[in-house]
Amino acid sequence: MTLIAAFFRMIRYPNLIYIALTQLLLQFCVVAPVLQKSGLEPSLSWPHFALLCLSTLMVAAAGYIINDYFDINIDLVNKPDKMVVEKIINRRWAMAWHTMLNMAGVSLGFLVAFKIGQFYRASSR
Repeated sequence: MTLIAAFFRMIRYPNLIYIALTQLLLQFCVVAPVLQKSGLEPSLSWPHFALLCLSTLMVAAAGYIINDYFDINIDLVNKPDKMVVEKIINRRWAMAWHTMLNMAGVSLGFLVAFKIGQFYRASSR
C-alpha cells in the first residue's frame, strides 16, 4: 500500500465524504429553504459555508487519526491486517498529521467566524 493510500485510509475518507454530504444537504435542503420561506438570508455565504465544511472535515480527519493512534494495541488483536498507524505510517507522523489537521481546522473555523463578524460577541446582559 502506498503512503498516500494509507493516509486516506487513516483519515477514513468515505466517512469524510458522508460528513460533507450531510452538511451540504442540511444547508441547502433544510436550512436555506426554511430561512427563505421566512424571508431571511443564511448568515453564511457559499464560500464561507464551504470553508466551514472544510474546517469540520479537517477536525474530523484529525479525530480519526488520534483514534487510530490510541487504539494501536487493540487493533493489533482485532484487525491487524487493517492497521495503518505503526505498520505503514509512523506514530510520530500520525501525531504530526493529527496536530496539523486539528490546528488548521480550528484556525479555519476562527477565520470564518471573523469574516462573518461572529468572532467575538459581547453579551447583551
